[in-house]
Amino acid sequence: MMKSGPDFIGIGAQKAGTTWLFDALNRLPEFSLPPIKELHYFDRNPGYISSNNLYESSPWKRIKQKGYLSKALRHIFYLFRQGKTSDAKFLARWYFGFYDDNWYLSLFDKLKGLRGEISPSYSILNREDIVKIHQLIPHVKLVFIVRNPIDRAWSHYRFAKGKRLKYGAVEDSIEEIRKFMDWEGQESRSDYKRTIENYASVFPKGQVLLGFHDAMIERPEELLGDILGFIAEGVELQPYQLEVGKVIHKSLSMQIPEEIRDYLKVKYRAQIEFLAEKYGGYFYGWYTETYTDEPPVFDTPPPVSFMV
Repeated sequence: MMKSGPDFIGIGAQKAGTTWLFDALNRLPEFSLPPIKELHYFDRNPGYISSNNLYESSPWKRIKQKGYLSKALRHIFYLFRQGKTSDAKFLARWYFGFYDDNWYLSLFDKLKGLRGEISPSYSILNREDIVKIHQLIPHVKLVFIVRNPIDRAWSHYRFAKGKRLKYGAVEDSIEEIRKFMDWEGQESRSDYKRTIENYASVFPKGQVLLGFHDAMIERPEELLGDILGFIAEGVELQPYQLEVGKVIHKSLSMQIPEEIRDYLKVKYRAQIEFLAEKYGGYFYGWYTETYTDEPPVFDTPPPVSFMV
C-alpha cells in the first residue's frame, strides 16, 4: 500500500522567505519537518540547474563520489553526539537510501502531525515533473511565496556573491552582474508566471497557495495565519508566538547599481505588468513602485495570499 507522504510542500521562491517559513513551522508542535530543509527529490534530474548528487539513485554510486562518505558520516555522527538520535537516523536513510518514490515517501513515515518539506527549486520544475508530484501525492498542498523579481534577483546575486567571497572572489563588473541576471539559474527562479501556470495546470484550485514576501515583512502574523489555515485546514492549532523580524540566511549587504536596476526593470516589466493586471494586490504594488516611482495606494490592504 502506498504511504501518504508529505501533507504540504513549499515550492519557492528562492530568496523570498522559504527559510522563514521553515523556521516558523518547525516551532509549532502540530508540524513535523525533516532535519534537512530542502530534499530536492523532484528536481534531481541532472537536466535541472539545481541538480545535485541525488540524481544517482544507488547509494553505492554516491559513496564513490569524492568526499560523499566522509561528509555523510560527519553529519550523522555529529547529530548522534548532540543527542539528536532521530535526526541522525533520518540522515542515515537520506545519505544511504536507494532513491525512488517509496524512499521519498518513507522519509515522512516517522514524522508526527502535519508533515512537509520546503525545496525552493521546485519552482523551476517543468510540467512533466509537476505531474509526477501530483501522481505520487495527489493530496499535497503547495505553498509558493513570491517577491518582486527585481529584488529577488538582486538578493540572489548578493547571496551567491557572499558565498564566493569566502574563496577570494573579487568585485564583479557591471557586465558580469548582467550575465548573472541572464543566467538560467536566476531567470528560472524569477519566472513566477511560468511557475504559477505550470502548477495551476496540474493541481486543482485550492491546492496551491501563493503568498507574498512583502506581507512577510509588513504583516508576518497574517501571512503565517493564512498559510497555517491552508495547510492545517480542520486542525485545531495551539496558540503560538511568531518570532518577528528574524532574518535567516542574510545575503551580503550591497547597494544595487543603477545600471543593474534599470536593466532588471526592463527585463521584468512584461511579467510584472501581466501579474498586476491579472491578480492585482501586491503585484500591482510592484508595478506602481517600480515603474511610476510612486508608492501604491490601496483602498484596503492587499491580500497576503490567494489560491491559484
